[in-house]
Amino acid sequence: SHPRDNRGCAAVGLPKRTDLHFVFSRDGKKFDNLRKDPDIASSGWGSGKWDTGYLSATAGICIIMGDELWFYYSGLRGDGNNTKPDPWQKNGMYTNGSIGIAKLRRDGFAGMVADATGELETKPLVFTEKSKSKHLFVNADTMFGSVAAEVLDESGKVIPGFEGENCEVLKGKDATKAELKWKGANLAKLTGKKVCFRFKVTCATLFSFWVSSSERGESKGYVAAGGPDYPAGLRDL
Repeated sequence: SHPRDNRGCAAVGLPKRTDLHFVFSRDGKKFDNLRKDPDIASSGWGSGKWDTGYLSATAGICIIMGDELWFYYSGLRGDGNNTKPDPWQKNGMYTNGSIGIAKLRRDGFAGMVADATGELETKPLVFTEKSKSKHLFVNADTMFGSVAAEVLDESGKVIPGFEGENCEVLKGKDATKAELKWKGANLAKLTGKKVCFRFKVTCATLFSFWVSSSERGESKGYVAAGGPDYPAGLRDL
């Protein structure tokens, strides 16, 4: 057994079970789980491991190290023999703490997988004059396939110059930041118009996409606790 209540855990000197879940929100008020199972799970009673229970996340969530997200978190092994009592808790429930690290592909929380050939169409988007969006980037695994894109107008028709056939296909690469380009066409001409992207995915996984004003691919989004590549602040600028 592995009770989650303090009294049951204190009786045997082992930490209660707390696991870590990834959640997301579009408004900062309502949050949803990506899945029911824990994304970082404790090992549980009887394992004797450093992360037997009581996992706790850090306030910064994660840092960005190149193409990976690093999640630091703490865990407790406890002491079922009560040989090292806490000064304020007369058992080993909160003893033998450690810090661990979990790593994930950058923006790899979820992906659209095409085992053969498929299409993914976005909701209508608008590039404002202020954003100066010119470049389309994707995070995709195309080691055994490919990803291309085309741009549609409000009526669902492909905009001339932005056909899938005119897109430089991304293939044979596993990249968290790769630009998709159209020959002789630039997203800047679509400023202020409602458009949709239609991604054509063949034997590949598409994790995310974004538009940028720079060929370097800065998203201007927030980057949690930052990282070595973000010395100026907590945004990708």
